[in-house]
Amino acid sequence: MAASLSILSKVVGNKVEGLFKSDEAEKVPPSEKELKDEEKRKLAQKEAEEERKKRHVKEEYQREKVRQEMRDKYGIQKKNAGGRPKTEVLEEIKKDYGMNDKDAKALQQKISEDAAQREAAKAKVDKKMETRKMKKEIKKDLGVDKCKQQ
Repeated sequence: MAASLSILSKVVGNKVEGLFKSDEAEKVPPSEKELKDEEKRKLAQKEAEEERKKRHVKEEYQREKVRQEMRDKYGIQKKNAGGRPKTEVLEEIKKDYGMNDKDAKALQQKISEDAAQREAAKAKVDKKMETRKMKKEIKKDLGVDKCKQQ
């Protein structure tokens, strides 16, 4: 009885799949209006991504500014980023997830791209911080102080 039900369910499943596949073959190519709308949507999405990146750089600058004020106040030196070697981390991930070489290379490439983006954002913030530091030194040299202005 159970065997006949499983055979019956396979036959019905195959018929249902056949119905759905025939609908997909009859799709009409998108019209020019749909293509233009898709292009506009992609452009808007790209612009939103650029705005988001600018906002993140600005926010990171504000955070770094607060951190630098704390370092200046307490005389703390900014520490350099260290960490484990990237190859060691990649090998550990490869082993843990059972990845093949192709997947590991793709992961390494993505990690490298992300690191490059972070470094670019960090460079922008560092440049702004350096400019801010120079302005502070100039103000200090000129004797301009908020407390003395009345």
